[in-house]
Amino acid sequence: MDSEIIKALECCKNDDCDNCPNTFGNCYSNLAGAALDLINRQQAEIERLKTEKDNLIKTYAECQVENIKEFVKELKEEIQCSIDVGGHYVLYEVIKDIDNLAKEWVGADDA
Repeated sequence: MDSEIIKALECCKNDDCDNCPNTFGNCYSNLAGAALDLINRQQAEIERLKTEKDNLIKTYAECQVENIKEFVKELKEEIQCSIDVGGHYVLYEVIKDIDNLAKEWVGADDA
């Protein structure tokens, strides 16, 4: 149906009634209504796709934040396990640096 509307509009544009697939009845009023319906359907589909895209981007970003948080957590745990008892000050500074870097990536206090 949509391709027939487009073809009919092209025929109207080129004043080519002989090749028009008009099944709309009265050319101008019914074809105009069909064209308007087509435009409205396409606009609704565009809006639906934009919303879907925005939701996918948001979900992806949220997953990335969670991945960074999990990585930071595991990294800090690994560092804590690998530093000997005498290196607590170094350990504190390293963990503080990791926290600061994570906050830069995912936002303040989210890491």
